[in-house]
Amino acid sequence: RPSLQGGEDMEGTPLPDVFGQREGFVPVLVDEPRLIYQVHSGSVYETTQVLQGGQVIAYDASPGTTYTSMATFLAATTAAGYYERLVTQYGTWIRLGSAPNKPVTMTVKGDNTGGTGYGDASTYRTTAGVIVRYLVCNRGSQPLTDPDDLDTTAFAALDTANSAVCGVACYDEVTVAEVVSFLLRSIGAAGWFKRATGDLTALVFAGVSGKSAVANLTHDDIEEGTLEPLNVGPPVWGVDLRFRRNDLVHSSTDIVSTVISASPPPATGNWRFLMTEWRTSSPRNAATRYVYSGAIVLQVDTALQTYAAASVEASRLLDLYDQQGQSVRAFFSHAVAQIDRMDFVTLALTDGDEYNLEQARLGTSSTANFVVLAVEDDAEAGGTWLTLYREAIS
Repeated sequence: RPSLQGGEDMEGTPLPDVFGQREGFVPVLVDEPRLIYQVHSGSVYETTQVLQGGQVIAYDASPGTTYTSMATFLAATTAAGYYERLVTQYGTWIRLGSAPNKPVTMTVKGDNTGGTGYGDASTYRTTAGVIVRYLVCNRGSQPLTDPDDLDTTAFAALDTANSAVCGVACYDEVTVAEVVSFLLRSIGAAGWFKRATGDLTALVFAGVSGKSAVANLTHDDIEEGTLEPLNVGPPVWGVDLRFRRNDLVHSSTDIVSTVISASPPPATGNWRFLMTEWRTSSPRNAATRYVYSGAIVLQVDTALQTYAAASVEASRLLDLYDQQGQSVRAFFSHAVAQIDRMDFVTLALTDGDEYNLEQARLGTSSTANFVVLAVEDDAEAGGTWLTLYREAIS
């Protein structure tokens, strides 16, 4: 079949990919004489909007349907001032009818590979959990098998915890693990392979308070001399959660003058967004800054696409981390065989005071909940290193 993978100068470069919903996406010019741009390596749900310098390029009403045959697409022409699209299971492209003199960007509702083609909503993936599940089982050199290699209950719980619309675009060489980590981080989640089964699982961390402990650990479980308090840094008094990334920051000269001068501004051409890389939700807690002089502002880049979702997540993170946290690492010679990452445990450390009376250490107790951040088995030493964390010292 004909190819639209670009010329010799693009040989070896990755194909662009877009998952979920993305505004400010930059299609890749692969055939300059014919003004053809590649959008995705598979089919997409919708090319919502194509812009030149912030001005909408209308979809060509003749023939008015999405091309599904590359041969037919290449044999046709696009009317001046319009664009058309070709959507197949092996790639999505657009063609402009006129050479642009300003940057070309798009709003795209991305990958729906595996469906019936353009407009099939049944396989259009929008949430972090669903996109991650697709990526780990369909992309990369060693894809997992769905559902055999997944903790399906945990993945369903991700959408229950956060069902916000997400979007991620890939232009350069990037690993599946990097994209997955970015998506999970966008909703405050972590992913890992379970010790017992090897299945991939994930969890939105919502704090240790009220969680059921799988084990109650004490100083008797710790190898003497291995307990190490870790520096978790100061509390957070503010969060700058960045969302809805714009992949090509425009200057004022990159934007069509009539778009800037329009009053009121056109609803379909948000040109101010084109001049910034991110939108930001920035909640603050002045009380934390007053109590902790070294308190910081946490910056988080996310795949979230709406202000409402970003505002909720930013406020959640601020509430979670606006107190002094605590973390310890120690070697456990027994009692931790079934403990896994992101399990919850209690930790009670005691020693004798000057009168040889038992006293609590490091603010721990039999009810002090911690989450397990890391598990490192040491077969030679006959035990396991655990890194424990709680977001606030009671």
